[in-house]
Amino acid sequence: MPEFAERFETETGITLQVISVSSGQGDARVAAEKDNPQADVAISGSNPADTNPDLYRPFEGAVDVSNVDERWIRGDYSIPTILNSVIFATNTEVLDGRDAPTSWEDLGDPQWKGEIAIADPTQSGSAFNALAAVYAAGGWPLVEKFASNVVISQSSLGPIQALSNGEAAIGIGAENSVYQVADGTDIVAAYPTDGIVVNVGMFYLLANSNNEEAANAFMEWMLSTDTQTWMEAEHKGMRSTTTNSTSPSGMPALSTLNIIDVPADVLEDKAAFLDEWTEILTSVG
Repeated sequence: MPEFAERFETETGITLQVISVSSGQGDARVAAEKDNPQADVAISGSNPADTNPDLYRPFEGAVDVSNVDERWIRGDYSIPTILNSVIFATNTEVLDGRDAPTSWEDLGDPQWKGEIAIADPTQSGSAFNALAAVYAAGGWPLVEKFASNVVISQSSLGPIQALSNGEAAIGIGAENSVYQVADGTDIVAAYPTDGIVVNVGMFYLLANSNNEEAANAFMEWMLSTDTQTWMEAEHKGMRSTTTNSTSPSGMPALSTLNIIDVPADVLEDKAAFLDEWTEILTSVG
């Protein structure tokens, strides 16, 4: 987001400070600062307004979302701004002649034990969506096989860094993170054939923040045609949520991918789902 902040400041004269944390860390910070908010806008992939709506402002009347594709709008608080398919990539050298996986089911193969890097699904929205896709593809039996193979990174970018450094054969992450290193030869992006969850970059207006007008202006700027067009052109892997966007160059169109939703039973009790995951991960470790 630093490039966004710099461009926003240049175009509007409004100063913007960006603090980079995971979805889980960000949600916790917003909750901890509820009596004296230190931020005005939050980004999260964890649907925090579902459990703590009082911490956020509804976007209606504050931000015009009429140009946003309605399929991405979920509720009254989250403003869909950036799309990132959750995929994986492979390191050709580390594969060392082995066939590259093409599905989540493939990642349950014992040959990948210790060679799959993923962020912590309890902290990272992208990692959570990847885990949900694994579960959708094969239920708990596949999740258990998958858990036996993974190495947990402590940051969202950790899996891609491990992949790039040759520490992992497979790195799981959001599309824009993958394309920071994927060149189509040494590091190759892969779109799982058995289902892809789209990580919708949801922005939230914080309740009782100190700069509500500036926050509204930032969100209007983020959703503008100029900003969305610039974003897709300059940040490969980021896709627009707006109705007038086109498929970014060098990436498959969303319409060609097997896009799935997070399973309903996962959404119904996310905490229980993550508790089961943690128990499985501990048992196989």
